[in-house]
Amino acid sequence: MIIGAIIPLIILILIILLIRKVVSRDGGASAPQSFSIRRLFQYGLLFGLVIVVSTGLSGLIGRALDFRILLTEDKTSLARNLSFVMVGIPLLWLVARWSSRNFKEDSRERLSFGWNAYLYTSSVTALIISLYALHDLYSWIFGEDSYRGNSIAQLIVWGGVWFSHWHYFGGRNLETNLVTGSVIGLGMTAVGAIGVIGNSIVEILGSEPKRLLVSGTNSITNGAITLLIGFPLFYLYWVRNGARRTQELLKYTYLFLIGITGGFILTIVSLSIVTYKTLVWIIGNPIANSTSEHFSSSAMAIGGALVGVAVWSYHRSFILGIDSDNLDQGKEIRRIYQYIISGIALISSSVGLLMIFIAVMEALAPAALFQSQGGQNTLLLAVTLLVIGVPIWWKFWSTIEFEASQLQENRASLTRRTFLLMLFGVSSVASVISILTFSFLVLDDILNSQFGDQTLREVRYPLGILLANGAIAGYHWNIYRGERSLLRKSLRKVSIILVGPSAPEFITGLKHSFDGSITNYVVDTPESGMWNIDEAISAIDNYDGERVLLMQEGRKLKVIPLTSHERPLS
Repeated sequence: MIIGAIIPLIILILIILLIRKVVSRDGGASAPQSFSIRRLFQYGLLFGLVIVVSTGLSGLIGRALDFRILLTEDKTSLARNLSFVMVGIPLLWLVARWSSRNFKEDSRERLSFGWNAYLYTSSVTALIISLYALHDLYSWIFGEDSYRGNSIAQLIVWGGVWFSHWHYFGGRNLETNLVTGSVIGLGMTAVGAIGVIGNSIVEILGSEPKRLLVSGTNSITNGAITLLIGFPLFYLYWVRNGARRTQELLKYTYLFLIGITGGFILTIVSLSIVTYKTLVWIIGNPIANSTSEHFSSSAMAIGGALVGVAVWSYHRSFILGIDSDNLDQGKEIRRIYQYIISGIALISSSVGLLMIFIAVMEALAPAALFQSQGGQNTLLLAVTLLVIGVPIWWKFWSTIEFEASQLQENRASLTRRTFLLMLFGVSSVASVISILTFSFLVLDDILNSQFGDQTLREVRYPLGILLANGAIAGYHWNIYRGERSLLRKSLRKVSIILVGPSAPEFITGLKHSFDGSITNYVVDTPESGMWNIDEAISAIDNYDGERVLLMQEGRKLKVIPLTSHERPLS
């Protein structure tokens, strides 16, 4: 369980860092950002007062729209809402005037961390509450819930808060808000679509004919309401705004982690569930007595597979259709996509290998030891994961390997090195943990005089994890070591002198591209700018000499070839 939680986290962090490395370019000086205790207090107070006033207003309007509450509800909530409005509105006005005065006196105030954090937090909070209220309103309109005036009041008040703050966003925080809203909209759209498809299949199978009468809730309608809310939100935040106005780091982080990775994982998991259920029914040991009962649990998985493919395909189109001004960056972005899909499919396949090992041990051991119906169903699960994962992994990995064999650029790419080292490192860590777990379980049973069949049951998972991850680590390490050896032999020998800001990562990138000494004379000034690895490699490649001097001045890179008669800087 620990390994299963750590590995995805490590992978996500590495993907974010890789995307940041690829898309980071010299964009000049960033907008000034400032932080102070005064701003933290001021805008924190402003946010709290917005919450208080909005809560009080929605409560009072809700009472006015629902006469039953107006006549029967106790006076405590009325007193609370009145106090929130009567005290909160004057205080909110004073703090808003204070903030407005600061904006006029200091133009940097709108760029401060405190103000932008307030805008982002207030907008997202108002958006979430408005979505809940809108869902309740639609439920009443479609006859799925009773009338509640409080929902209409919340939609009016919190919707107004969201709408007003939407127009105040600008600069960097607008992009953060767009990505957040895109994730919320995409999530609601996916959940709603899965609910509609899955529950429609359940109705067609007829496995629960009286479910609607018993629960009083139509799950298809509920899913349709979620879809009706989520898709316009996704269209507003991403299709109309985010896809065009989001900076590269946030845009590609969303595309890779949410759109592509999320959609592909949903597809793989859903297809695996459907395939496994089918195999168990045909040749396995199903628990259910009827076809409808057995496959009813797969209805949502079918919807998940369809939605996953749609989400994955839609976001993949942004990557495959990228039109970057930097050709090398565009290639690297596509490489990231290929390696992400290949890595996820490989993880699925490795779990299949693990389950095969478990199935073999369950088949060889007495059935009563594992309290299962032999290893048949476990073997079917392994076959399912391999059938789904291996073809996808092979399709993408064979393409990757072919491209790597054709061009040295592909073998030396940052994405490839990161991928190979990541899989080797993560698999090695998992293998070490498995060895430690196996040793502990065996020694514990030996020292407690309990070594026997029960030990076999306990160690089957550590041994399976060791087998699968050991194979992955060894395979990718051999590739990395072989390519590193070839790369070092083929690298051009050139001595490089750098004059500019300190850049350890930049120097590491040069070492991967050239063989020779690198000397960095640090000059940290506001005009020194930042190094661009792609620009530097291209510039060095244009010269045939064995020594070269690079100077970074602002956004301009100066390249000075050094002949044998010239002396480098001392």
